[in-house]
Amino acid sequence: MTTSEENPFQAPATDAAATKAPQLPPENALPREELIKIAKFQDWLMYVLLLSIATGAVAIFGAERLDVETLSWLRPLFIGVHLLAVVCIVLLALRIYPLPMTIFLAALALSPLFAFVPYANLFALIIVNTKATTVLKKHGIRVGLLGAKRSDIQ
Repeated sequence: MTTSEENPFQAPATDAAATKAPQLPPENALPREELIKIAKFQDWLMYVLLLSIATGAVAIFGAERLDVETLSWLRPLFIGVHLLAVVCIVLLALRIYPLPMTIFLAALALSPLFAFVPYANLFALIIVNTKATTVLKKHGIRVGLLGAKRSDIQ
């Protein structure tokens, strides 16, 4: 009796080379320096994303529990993280999107409506991060929770 007859629910065997990320043909490949910049900007974006989540959580859940003095230094921190997120969005979007889409994403992140709503600029952060992850994976670079694997880009 063979293995597949013993367990009809067993997944088919795959070749390890077939499961690796697909490689782009050379005519569509980005230069290595450009991939390094995309990976670096994505790393920055991921750290800003974590800072944005943390400051947004403090703004939402800690506002009524914190005194006025603590809130007075948290507001500039929240605004600074928001502006840093906009800078990261623009720097990364310029590398992976055409200019009109970059302008749209910057406008989305800078919108006064989104500037005062915690987590609203995360939409632009997630859109740009998803595209950067797709570009890096198409070029055979593994991407983890906090960005590209250093061993793959060096």
